[in-house]
Amino acid sequence: MNRTEENCLIYDKEWNCCHIIEDLSDPRAVTQREEEIFVTTEISKCIEVYSNQFQKLKTIPVNHTACGITSLGEKLCVTSPHKILEINTCNTGMIKIHTVNTKAHLQIIYKK
Repeated sequence: MNRTEENCLIYDKEWNCCHIIEDLSDPRAVTQREEEIFVTTEISKCIEVYSNQFQKLKTIPVNHTACGITSLGEKLCVTSPHKILEINTCNTGMIKIHTVNTKAHLQIIYKK
């Protein structure tokens, strides 16, 4: 993923630009779960959800600055300054907000 003034560029594993999302100009982090791609943006305080064909499906408001993101089962975990947010994408939205003693601008790394 790369930021440009008006577009989000998607790259494949060989670093070839394979897709451009024109309505997503400031992506921060991305994760994929099955057929859905979840993208945090720096400005909007939400998660943009796309199909694996890059069609926009929905927007999930989180009401916090969203930085890093990862998928854990049916939940998403999102870092925000001084918080880690647990979000249920199926129906209920926010599950828990965990306050941390340091800034949580870091990416969440999770291995199965």
